[in-house]
Amino acid sequence: MHFEFASDQIQGKRAAQEDSLGALILVPGNAPSGERQRSGRAEELVLVVADGMGGHVGGRIASSVSLQSFLDTVDGTRGDWQDRLEQALLNANEALRIQTDMDPDLVGMGSTLVGSILNQNGLGWVSVGDSGLYLCRGGELLRLNEDHSFGYYLDQQARDGIIAPEVAALDRRRNQLFHALLGDPLDHYERFRGFRLLRDGDLVLLASDGLKTLADDQIAEVLSSDATAPVEVLVRRLLGAVEAANFARQDNTSLILVRVREPNPEPERTQVPARALDWSTETPTTQPPRSTATAPAPTVSAPVPSPVPEFDGFDTPTTRVPPPPPSAPSTPPPQPSMPQPPQLPAGPPPALLQPTGGPAARAAGNYPARPAAPAATPGLTAPAQPPADQPSRSGRALLIAVLAAAALAIVASLMWRIWPR
Repeated sequence: MHFEFASDQIQGKRAAQEDSLGALILVPGNAPSGERQRSGRAEELVLVVADGMGGHVGGRIASSVSLQSFLDTVDGTRGDWQDRLEQALLNANEALRIQTDMDPDLVGMGSTLVGSILNQNGLGWVSVGDSGLYLCRGGELLRLNEDHSFGYYLDQQARDGIIAPEVAALDRRRNQLFHALLGDPLDHYERFRGFRLLRDGDLVLLASDGLKTLADDQIAEVLSSDATAPVEVLVRRLLGAVEAANFARQDNTSLILVRVREPNPEPERTQVPARALDWSTETPTTQPPRSTATAPAPTVSAPVPSPVPEFDGFDTPTTRVPPPPPSAPSTPPPQPSMPQPPQLPAGPPPALLQPTGGPAARAAGNYPARPAAPAATPGLTAPAQPPADQPSRSGRALLIAVLAAAALAIVASLMWRIWPR
């Protein structure tokens, strides 16, 4: 299996380009360093997209520093991919802290980051923020990583019928984040969960949030329009579709697209209709792909499937137990063509990052910076806090007591003066 990849970016309607992207082609044999390119072909590579925030200067520096630190860590370490990717993400966050300590004007800058590894085991990743990692297969698009933006929360509310889709689409807070790299201790990030199996012809896409101008079906249509087109052509077409939308506040958009190629793909994989693909077999695993050789048909009834781990976006893994298959089905049950998007946990969302920081951050206005409060514990709902300009219950009781005492003192003074002696 090998991977053909290409990357490109547009500035959109922003005054500067604040995204950074990069690819590290790993050298076989555990060589001390790898090769970094914007396009090419490899059998093992690491891809990163980072979206900076904190003003024109701060955003550009934040994304660049985060990306370079991430790739340097991966390139300079060996061992388990979970440790390598998660340590690279933590080091990228630490690099931002060091940068802001050196230049106080950059306090408040931050960056999203999605980093992935593609090799013979499949696809693995870590991420924080709203930059996306997508898999396109059979004309359908699936977002793989978590989305830590307020826009995702609004869209979930619209899907549940709580708010109108138009309200969710027009809310100006859509780009605000719950989690990002800020140089502070990370309260949450998406950890490495193992490798997801890949197939010949799969397209893997890393993108900054500027791509959200297009709907998922529009992205899938562009990527599936020509199976023989080079990935460089598909990247240009996708960015062209973003520009053609002519969105008034179009953000920077950065893309890395990878096509999976197998020299001799197995016939079973190429002859199965796209709509019959079984996504349930693509659950994350830390083991290499198993052989797909056809086994003899069993003569006993199928056992009840074991629980399958699922991840709900913000919280810890939950468990879903699939229903047992019927003993003698008359017709085969339909296979889902695409799993449902992850659901948000019950209760209020985590606290949004607040725009506090140095001059660069204040000049940016709506760019998030330091988190206002740590994220709520999964499964628990934090008690409601009174607004900052409103006294608490104990404060109100004390205020009433003071006012009552003052009133009694005034009445006593008046009675002392007018009472006949």
